[in-house]
Amino acid sequence: MSLDQGFEKFKKWRFVPEFVIIAFMFAFINMRIGFWYETNDDYILNGMLAGWFTGTPSFRTIYGGFFYVFPLKCLYDLFPKVAWYGLGNLFLYVITCFGILNRITAGAKNVAGYIYRLAISCSVLGIMFRINTLFQYTTLGIIVAALGFVILIVGGGRKRDYIAFFLCELLAYGVRPESMGIVQIIGFMTLFVIKLRLSLIAKKPVVKFTVGRVLPALLISVCIILVGKTADRMIYNSPEWQQALRTNSARASWFDYHLSPEADEISEILEKNNITEEEYYAYRYYLNYGWDNSSDLITDVNEYLEKRDTRSADPVAIIKSVFLGSSLDWGLSKITLLVFAFTLFLAIINKSILDIAAVSILEISKLMAWGYLYYIGRFPVRVMLPMAICHIIMLLLISLTAPANDHDEKNYVKYFKSGVIALFAVAFILASGKSFILQYRNCANAANGMRIMEDTKKDIISYCNEKPDSRFIMAPAVYSYWGQAALYEKENAGNFILGGGWFMSSPEAQEHVSEYLESGKEIYYVSVGGDFQIPMEKHLEYFKKIQGYDPKLVEEKLMPSGATYLIYRLK
Repeated sequence: MSLDQGFEKFKKWRFVPEFVIIAFMFAFINMRIGFWYETNDDYILNGMLAGWFTGTPSFRTIYGGFFYVFPLKCLYDLFPKVAWYGLGNLFLYVITCFGILNRITAGAKNVAGYIYRLAISCSVLGIMFRINTLFQYTTLGIIVAALGFVILIVGGGRKRDYIAFFLCELLAYGVRPESMGIVQIIGFMTLFVIKLRLSLIAKKPVVKFTVGRVLPALLISVCIILVGKTADRMIYNSPEWQQALRTNSARASWFDYHLSPEADEISEILEKNNITEEEYYAYRYYLNYGWDNSSDLITDVNEYLEKRDTRSADPVAIIKSVFLGSSLDWGLSKITLLVFAFTLFLAIINKSILDIAAVSILEISKLMAWGYLYYIGRFPVRVMLPMAICHIIMLLLISLTAPANDHDEKNYVKYFKSGVIALFAVAFILASGKSFILQYRNCANAANGMRIMEDTKKDIISYCNEKPDSRFIMAPAVYSYWGQAALYEKENAGNFILGGGWFMSSPEAQEHVSEYLESGKEIYYVSVGGDFQIPMEKHLEYFKKIQGYDPKLVEEKLMPSGATYLIYRLK
């Protein structure tokens, strides 16, 4: 049997060793670091789905789409002790990594080509280490949506490719609709230009072939978005929920994009809404468990801030930020430049105007997507890192899907091109390896800190559970820095409520809080001092002057983890 014949047989079963690679990677992460939530947003989403903060499991999580959160909610109803949210996210991370690896290697025509593509795809997995370790729902939605386009770009227009695309975009929308939406820009522009290139090279009817490959996918995405928005309107159709969503939207804009004003700056707004300074400062410092969503204060303040902090759309500054600036670390900017230069080099040496156009259109789509994020001033790592990885993968696909054009090349050109390809592979592997090491260290340090915070959380929850007749309100400063292992479901629910956060605009959460506090003999407020002294003082003023409590420090509790909690009795 020749090597080529053996390779043809291997291709039918290549998914087995590829899945082993993915399994080994995630097993390595689990053993060395573990899976953690990068932000407390996922902890809160987990808590709403599991019923920790809403009394019973709820799929009305405000940010999640029905297609993903409703099945998870049903699973929590059936088996409440299982970490379904973390397991669901892990499943999507595994499938996404396997899909990227499997699709990149799919175009190999011989053993050498397979080894090259396998090395490239494994290097891509290396730069995805952080997002596969520190779970974040915004990040997850982006990479799942990107997988759908990878499948269509590599695929030949088969029905199963469109089915896979449908499932990817559906799940991405379910994880976070905004994440799915922003990937559509770069995804469809890359898909269009690659299929256009294929139709011209294959001398097929351009419009019929290209539109025939892109239009079904576009219709699928549009239908998912329309059905998803329709489902959201049905789910959140009550007046209470509509007001809650408006309040939460204004609150997100306020706290994410603006510097909160002092009370005297918005005194007229406070007077108009009959809100005292004590109420305002409590909310400003995230204590909003008893907030009335019917108040227009949040929307009024946000409208004021939008006018005060007018964004300036400087095209030159945005372009510089997109292509020269970076909010990334871990060597991703250099890797992006390396892949861009290599892809452009191949296009030039192949004398392919179509490949140059493909790179240009991809960069235009990057400018559109990144430019929007820079314009609104929202480019955290959990958004920019997966978007950068998505951009790198699209650049790689342009070169990997380019048809061979060496039949009329001179020998020295072939050798030179082969040498550059080999050099790029080595450089990409080394750069990705360095990025992997940097990301590994970052995740290991983050996980060490989270383990300490996880122990701190367990300590204070155990303390609260030992007093079942009392009720405890956790200050936002307390839970904001709790560590949360993604696959650990125990000791998250307990005899306490969280005193604030975006989820407190949920009518279900508010009802749960009211019932919880009314059923206790004594009410305690748990906080920490130090850097959080001012927020704590504002909270205590709110409890005393607005809610009629008489806060008294009854205990400074030193926990086994080393944390000191300040326990105030309110009632």
